[in-house]
Amino acid sequence: MAILVDTGAFYALADKSDTLHLRARNFYSGHYAEGKFVTTDYILIETWILLKYRLGRKAAMLFWKNLMSGMIPVCGVQRVDLIKALSISQDFKDQDYSIIDCTTFALMNRTGIVDVFAFDEHFRSYRYGIGKKRYFNVLP
Repeated sequence: MAILVDTGAFYALADKSDTLHLRARNFYSGHYAEGKFVTTDYILIETWILLKYRLGRKAAMLFWKNLMSGMIPVCGVQRVDLIKALSISQDFKDQDYSIIDCTTFALMNRTGIVDVFAFDEHFRSYRYGIGKKRYFNVLP
């Protein structure tokens, strides 16, 4: 089963001074060989912007180049995900979910991905399925 990699995990991997770097690196290196990691095109863009502004263009370009090499497959957000994402944002008005969060949740629901490599607490608060009783497995 696939493990979706979120922006915060990518950032922690890239920034050696980040407090989560070692934890992220250990998890990533322990699971990369399994070939289970995937991400989304929206997460790619969000991560690129974050890296550029915090670590510089060189770090952002290295990240982009690595993803484009096929290191981690990139799933495209589809119109159906955007429609579902809008519904998610309206159903969870008490949460501060971004459009990236909502499209990621929608894509994960559509594709059946339940595991996520993330440090974003939004993945812990989102519920889905009948009665909104299902939740994602947030790793590490």
